[in-house]
Amino acid sequence: MLDLIPDLGYPKESTDENAMHTRKAQNSIHIGFAGLIELVDHHLLNALVESARPESVLDSVLTEYAHDLRRSGQIPAQFEDEVLEELRELTIDIIRKRTYGCPTIDAFRSRIQFKDSR
Repeated sequence: MLDLIPDLGYPKESTDENAMHTRKAQNSIHIGFAGLIELVDHHLLNALVESARPESVLDSVLTEYAHDLRRSGQIPAQFEDEVLEELRELTIDIIRKRTYGCPTIDAFRSRIQFKDSR
């Protein structure tokens, strides 16, 4: 006989399986965003125009990341516009958080080098 969770009436095995699937989904989302953050950092550290604002790397990051998502089949064709718009907002947010207090890409690089030298 299966043990029931008090008040809910769900079998424990069912709940544990659901929790496992939820953890897998969260991990795959985290890995995807980690790749986006790495891509943002790469473009910020390798930008050709150091005096440009950090947001200037937005289009190149979006183009490259969206290409990778399309190639791996992670963007459904019927929702592509909505996914790309949400991705744009997320990328802007990441860039702003990574470069907080840095008006230019050169200032961001200086801050990173200062942290690394400590």
